[in-house]
Amino acid sequence: MRFGWLAIIALVAAGCGRSSGFEPAPGGTPAAQGSVKLPAKGCGLLSGATVTALLGGSSSSSSELRPAGVSPPGSVVGCIWRGAGGRQAGITLHQGSGSARDFADNTSGPGFRPVPGLGDKAMLQVAAGQEEGSIWVLKGDIDILVFGALSGSADGYAATLRQAAATTLTRLGPG
Repeated sequence: MRFGWLAIIALVAAGCGRSSGFEPAPGGTPAAQGSVKLPAKGCGLLSGATVTALLGGSSSSSSELRPAGVSPPGSVVGCIWRGAGGRQAGITLHQGSGSARDFADNTSGPGFRPVPGLGDKAMLQVAAGQEEGSIWVLKGDIDILVFGALSGSADGYAATLRQAAATTLTRLGPG
């Protein structure tokens, strides 16, 4: 089954536009106490080698994720990389008060398994026979999605997704 990652990203971004009781912290920033600030761009979060591993080949193009109508501005960043044969890989980071709920909603389907040691919670979906795999990570008020076209063994690809998520968490810093 081929997932529509762009459709999933659009749904995540659309969820960011709802009110859900979000109020900026004092000082006008959307970050809650103890949280980190999202980077300005998503395409620099993963190395070229990681993107190549997620795509199963080299990237032919990339584009920053800039969902329209997201409230508050700056609460979603991400990047989509494209490779040969229509393969796609990407990363999205969403920061908001509903991140824990969004994480639970997005990882409640079949095939997800917990991944210890990443963020507050992490769920991986990679199995032999799938065309794509993903990892979702929750860290404070940020939910992270890394996905790509499955290439090679499922275990090897799962390790690539875990490493991409770990690298992203490190780049976000403590929070």
